[in-house]
Amino acid sequence: MARLRSGAIPPRSYSVEFSRRYPFVVAQQVSNSQEEHGTTPLTGEALHRNIHDVIINRMITDHLSVDRMVPALTAFLCQGLSRNGDRLRACALELMRNQLQVSDKDMINTLKLVESTEEPTSGSVEDGTELFYIRSWPITATDLAHIVATWEEDGITPPEAWNWLGTIQLATNPDTVFHIRYVGKCMAPTTPHQRFIEDSISRNSGMLPEFLTALEQHAPDSYAAGRTYEIQAARLPSFASPEVRDDRERAIIAYFDKRTLLNQQSGGFYASYVPSIADHVLFTNLGTSFFTSFAQTLEVAPDEMVRSIDGWITELELYAENHPAETGTALHPIPVGYMEMLKQQAMPYLCHGHVIGTILGKDITREDYFGCSSFFGGRSRAGHLVKDFLSRLEAYEKNQMRWDGTFETRTLSFIDVYPWLVHRNIAAILELVTMYLRITRPLVVLSMGQLPSSCAKANFIHTSGLPSQNYISQVGIPSIQTYADQDWLFDSAQTTPPAGFSFIMIPHLHPGYDKYGQQPVQLRRVYDLTWQLSIYILNQALILAGQAASSGTPGDHDTLVNALYHHCRYDDNMGNVPLKNLYKHLEGAKQDLQTYQQDLRAVRGHASIPEFTPQVRALMSERSKERMLRGQQAVGAGRSNERRQQVDGLWKMQLPDVMLHVPPNTTNRERVWKRWAMSLDEGMFYYASSLNRTQYLRPIAGLSQSVINAIRMFRPQGVAVDDDEWMNDRNLVDEALRAKSRHMASFLPDDFFTPERQRQRRVNALRGPLYEFHENLEGTQVVIQAKGTMVLRWRDVSTVPATDIVFLIQLPKAMVPLTKDDVRIVRFLANGIGLTDGTGNVITRPGYGSNQGVFSRNDFLFHAQSAALDRCWRANAPALQRRRSSVLSRILGTSNNNTTTAAPVPMAMPKGRGMIKQQHGPSHANRQLPINPNDAAALLRDFLNEEYAAGGTFNLADPSRAPGLASASLVSKFNQYLEDRHDHPYYLEWKVWFTPGPTYGRNVRHIVANLKFLRPGTTTESRQVRLPSSNRRRTYDYSEVDLAAPSPNAP
Repeated sequence: MARLRSGAIPPRSYSVEFSRRYPFVVAQQVSNSQEEHGTTPLTGEALHRNIHDVIINRMITDHLSVDRMVPALTAFLCQGLSRNGDRLRACALELMRNQLQVSDKDMINTLKLVESTEEPTSGSVEDGTELFYIRSWPITATDLAHIVATWEEDGITPPEAWNWLGTIQLATNPDTVFHIRYVGKCMAPTTPHQRFIEDSISRNSGMLPEFLTALEQHAPDSYAAGRTYEIQAARLPSFASPEVRDDRERAIIAYFDKRTLLNQQSGGFYASYVPSIADHVLFTNLGTSFFTSFAQTLEVAPDEMVRSIDGWITELELYAENHPAETGTALHPIPVGYMEMLKQQAMPYLCHGHVIGTILGKDITREDYFGCSSFFGGRSRAGHLVKDFLSRLEAYEKNQMRWDGTFETRTLSFIDVYPWLVHRNIAAILELVTMYLRITRPLVVLSMGQLPSSCAKANFIHTSGLPSQNYISQVGIPSIQTYADQDWLFDSAQTTPPAGFSFIMIPHLHPGYDKYGQQPVQLRRVYDLTWQLSIYILNQALILAGQAASSGTPGDHDTLVNALYHHCRYDDNMGNVPLKNLYKHLEGAKQDLQTYQQDLRAVRGHASIPEFTPQVRALMSERSKERMLRGQQAVGAGRSNERRQQVDGLWKMQLPDVMLHVPPNTTNRERVWKRWAMSLDEGMFYYASSLNRTQYLRPIAGLSQSVINAIRMFRPQGVAVDDDEWMNDRNLVDEALRAKSRHMASFLPDDFFTPERQRQRRVNALRGPLYEFHENLEGTQVVIQAKGTMVLRWRDVSTVPATDIVFLIQLPKAMVPLTKDDVRIVRFLANGIGLTDGTGNVITRPGYGSNQGVFSRNDFLFHAQSAALDRCWRANAPALQRRRSSVLSRILGTSNNNTTTAAPVPMAMPKGRGMIKQQHGPSHANRQLPINPNDAAALLRDFLNEEYAAGGTFNLADPSRAPGLASASLVSKFNQYLEDRHDHPYYLEWKVWFTPGPTYGRNVRHIVANLKFLRPGTTTESRQVRLPSSNRRRTYDYSEVDLAAPSPNAP
């Protein structure tokens, strides 16, 4: 294609495609000439009437509703023009006729615009106010023609560019400046400038990113000259309805003429999707009646579930208060009413004794956070889309062809993974998510987007359950997962998750994607068919729950989930023809969407990979370190019990990074992987070692997705970047693996792989001073692993025979030695365990006193081997320090009576069965019978029989929060009882549950469960007490217990 000569204006026969484009340009010019906006300045009402009529006509042409478009909604465009001269009124008409030729200065004066920057919007703007803006880039005729020519060479021919060419041909000078503009909106406190920057970064398809990419490459001065202007006269208050907001944005776009703007959509919030007749029939053939049946059988949540959800809300609030940086509440405190909103949308209805379904979202929008708006009830486009789709499917079920968003939103309860504006500390957040799920125990969880689905697929243990590169292939494929707590991971005797917490997970595309790009029908069809499948599965869950209830029992949770999965599984749906057809069409729709996305990427096609900047390389290095540490290092000698415990836990976690070399289809995969993991030398990284072994995989085409992801960024030079075909070349894959290995090795000392160092590591793994067990640990050198775990190897001679115990104590990573010569010496202090370096300098830990070291004795309570660790401290601490810590020893039940030598410790009673938790069902409780003296329940039973032989009343208030209730609190009485029971194997567990403070509230529901197990007929009632005015919280909620008398059949 001919390129522009410097300083030349493109001729009318600009390209070989002009013959195809010319009729379009002529038609557009004729259309413009027929609009009655003219160029003669009008005055007063005539000007406004002319502008309003043109806007209405353009909206009708774009098939938009104009029912609400009264003249008052467009009057802001003429504000002040009636009092000014003819020039501004002429500019107002010219902006409407051909805004490309109107300068920014004239546009600012005509519409009274104010430039927007990163600074807060000028004037007093209330949060929630809708702001409308225009982004404008000045560009010369030559540069604009060059961009369009480049697009044509790449096969990009947007109609907007044809309009630009028609205008360019009017230029008489190659340096004539035109203006390319984009209309948008945002909600305060976000400024228009901030919103545009967010959009330009997050959008990866459509005209806007395409133009910005080309502008930055071919006209960098124009790119830098772009400015954002707010139309202050167009502001709408926070109480304005979404429809009014949409109409105002559409009016502005129509005023400037969408055909010349970068806006590909006509504006507005959301336009309903109406599927094809074939897809409508596809759904009706499923024969569901979910919405009607649910409405007929719904039950409100029982009081106990409501109280538990209240406790969960309290946990969320406490987490936010204790972690203001991780949640963003330091900058944006929790709005009044926000926690109540979270509670309302999380409160489920039950049917036949079960919560049928829950939606799991990713995060909350800024608008909904500040407005305390729920997912379905706020201004979130994603919530509006989901509600519209569900309302339409409900109408189809009822054989109705109109719907108006009347879907009962509490049919499906809703929670977000991140209910805060900042996304950090995913491990702690997932604990809060599973806490809620264990309370409500839904049969089906609908996960919205890659992150929630990947977490659910990993049983909420980590975030790598699904591949990130091809998530769409997993959409709509149900699977059985669990939201059980993670205790089973560390119990070598338990190979499967606990019963009672399984669920069906259905991955969805995130509904927020619809607001980006052109809203392709391929995307909305995948949304629609995935929701059709979800409604079908929810309907079957309702049917199965009803059948179980009709038999006289609500049905076992896991049995229902297994039956549901067997009925609707993706790979075998028992000859269910309508369901098979639905799966078939869903797969076709997903393929169509992938093809559409690939075509977009091909159009944008980048020819080469840009060189990584030092900043990007530094970020990659940090992420690689985090990934290596997340995959853990081998602990203990190969095949030791310590290693076996770690390997069993890693296998249960199913972390893809440590299984790269063992594809999912490997025969006896668990045995093969564990044999490899048990053989690694101590200190080796599982992730690095697994990646290294992938070079032995055959064939290359069988590489797992995790391996592909790991080496994609290290592709050899000269290979194409738009596909992974190069991975079928054995030599290229080996080269990429070597590059990845070199990158990871750059984080290790230079001599890490020398023969001497490798030999030394092997010797240390087999035998060495650091790996021997010592009776006296004071002053000895200890190992601190790369992830911050301090390893103490202690020989307990108080038992017969002596017992070797390994303590793994997690410390901050700052405690890790930086070099091989930087040693750590353990010191036993008055109130904890400390460290010094090789020269005697004390290693300090922020927030810990000098006599607490790096691991306080208060921390002992929360260690898995707390009693043994306290014995170790007593055996190693100097006599003076032991005397100073005698009080804490009594609290731990390990007092040595102030003697200067360790008192003999009797043989410990073996542990029996543990405490009952709120989520445990009746079958679990029945397995506790009969109660043995070494069972956890025995300790509480004996206390109740001693203090409340005939029943009685007490409260479960936290004495530290409500001192006035302490005298009647079970917490105070049971703690006194425990003082003389420290030899019981479950003493410490009960002590932790009954310790007043921030963690007590989460244990109340478990305490109640044990009370009701031991004394059937026990009831609880929620109470509230006013606190002193000096307290930040004015009231405190607690439980009053009416303890039943023991029955003849009581445990």
